[in-house]
Amino acid sequence: MSTTAPFLRGGDILEEPYEFDFKGLDRGAQIERELPLIESRLGRLMEALVSGGLLETVVWQVKTEEERKKTLAKELHGPARCSGSS
Repeated sequence: MSTTAPFLRGGDILEEPYEFDFKGLDRGAQIERELPLIESRLGRLMEALVSGGLLETVVWQVKTEEERKKTLAKELHGPARCSGSS
């Protein structure tokens, strides 16, 4: 299974995707591997925002990454364990 995501290079948000190869991993391992990548992208998005990146684009991508992170956390830990957090 491959996942694609937008990324930043030199402070610019690029539309071309990059891929993560999760072949051979069970779903839990895939999620465990993707969550730190999301955190890294969120950090770069914050840097882009501070550096004067396009506000609407950066905010949209932050929301997208946060939503993906929540979805993966719920899948990994189950809805009962994530229902109390936001």
